Amino acid sequence: MKSITILFAISIYLFFLVQSGVSTRTCKSSPINVLSKDFTSLPIESFKDIVARNVNLSVKKGVIVLTSKDFKKAHITGAEDSEYTTFLLDKVEIHIPSLHQIDGKPHPVEINFVYRKILNGPNKNNLAIISTLYKFAKFGGLRFWNDIAKGLSKRNRKMNKFNLKDVVRDGHIFGFNYDGTLTSPPCKNVEWHINKDIGTIGIKQFQEIKAAIKKKSMNLERKK
Repeated sequence: MKSITILFAISIYLFFLVQSGVSTRTCKSSPINVLSKDFTSLPIESFKDIVARNVNLSVKKGVIVLTSKDFKKAHITGAEDSEYTTFLLDKVEIHIPSLHQIDGKPHPVEINFVYRKILNGPNKNNLAIISTLYKFAKFGGLRFWNDIAKGLSKRNRKMNKFNLKDVVRDGHIFGFNYDGTLTSPPCKNVEWHINKDIGTIGIKQFQEIKAAIKKKSMNLERKK
């Protein structure tokens, strides 16, 4: 009886993913469950106070994607064996629900800053992703979420500006690094940085963003 209940729960979860437009195909190496005991107290990356303007918003398979020419101002550099590998910010992805888990607990939202390698070094990965997970807040979350919902509802789907520091507290990332892959095919190698500081999103903000995604998906269906 217990096994039947588990199978039923799994089928309901997969049905939800399919209906929300999220791909059920995954790669073996990522995402993972990160244990809080493995988090480091040292900063693994930091964001400069970079403001991107005229940010484009799109929804692809249930994922909100942010792009801007100004993202090229943001870069991270990894040092290995006295040599350096430089990555430039390519895009920002917002996943609902989270891809990763912390101590076996999924979260409502995960933001991924996707960087691409531009300066060759010993690092074997062509991609580096900085990830922050978000939980529900009782009294509302970051103003950033209001801007996302507003931008998605616009006809041109744009945000006037986007400050990287608005998304990550103090602009610093403390957490856990691991070599993995993209979470869905093609399973390219990725250097993952998981932030141990959990961000917040208000329930109303979350509902507004979900409604905007649903509306966007319905509009695409009508155009087919």
